[in-house]
Amino acid sequence: MYLKMKNNHMTAFPAHLLSRIDIRHLMAHKCGIETVDQAAFAGHEEGLETIDFSDNKFSQVNKKQQQISILAII
Repeated sequence: MYLKMKNNHMTAFPAHLLSRIDIRHLMAHKCGIETVDQAAFAGHEEGLETIDFSDNKFSQVNKKQQQISILAII
C-alpha cells in the first residue's frame, strides 16, 4: 500500500502514526516536518520499503534515524 501525504502542515511525525496501517511506501512531501519520533516506524522494520520526506524542514537527522536501513529518501 502507498500512503501519500502532501502539504499537510505537520511539524512532527509522531510515534505510532502508522501503527494500524500495512504500508510499503510512504511519501510525506512538503508537510513542514521538522522532527520524526524515534518510534515512528516501530513495527514496520520489515515491511516499509521506501520513505520520501523531501521538501520538509529537517535541520538535523539524529544518529538513530541515520541507522534506519529502511530510510530511502530525506
